[in-house]
Amino acid sequence: MTWSLGLAAIPSGVGAAVITPEEKTPRTIGFFQDVDRALRFCAPSKTEKVPESAVLVLHSGITDYDRKWYVGELIIAGIPVGAIHQRLEIEVFQSAFGENILQIDADHEKITTTSGSVEPFDAERVRALLAELPETTKLIVVGHEETRDGVIEALEDYEPMLLDRPEVAALALQYPVVTGPVIQPVARSTGTALENQEQSPGFKISRPVIILAVALTIIVILAFMF
Repeated sequence: MTWSLGLAAIPSGVGAAVITPEEKTPRTIGFFQDVDRALRFCAPSKTEKVPESAVLVLHSGITDYDRKWYVGELIIAGIPVGAIHQRLEIEVFQSAFGENILQIDADHEKITTTSGSVEPFDAERVRALLAELPETTKLIVVGHEETRDGVIEALEDYEPMLLDRPEVAALALQYPVVTGPVIQPVARSTGTALENQEQSPGFKISRPVIILAVALTIIVILAFMF
């Protein structure tokens, strides 16, 4: 059985969702501190630890360093390089609900407009934007439940849609974009080579050190590629 992974990434971790050919809709799994934990909880079985493809959904304010770090973790996990897609949250919402979207990121107190511009959150500014935008504009508040409360209270008259990061990841799987960005291949060490080195009597470097070295190498390579 093949499966696909959706991750909505922010600096504090990733919201995860999965979908299999047998399922009509994605399933949310939870929020995890890192990609490795997300993969372990998402894998349908011990023999199917690596998904066939992955969608990495990025919030509008994510740094380039964090983006490349998450991509590097996915590559290290063994996901085919050409099967790692990157999408912005606002683009996922447009694919799911239409072009007219106003997003509030409650976790980072940011507003993202349909055009992709990002501003600090301010309730009055949101009201002004909604007054200028078409009536069909959908207001979406994204974030952990505890961070959304203040935003909801300030804008309860507008009945915003509330989403957490796992739900964002699920939307990315449910509304894929075939032409979305794909990470280009990069050189990486094979597991066989590492295993051979560890079996050598004179090889004293521990596996965690090797994994860290590989991760740093991939991040450096990605820094030159993007």
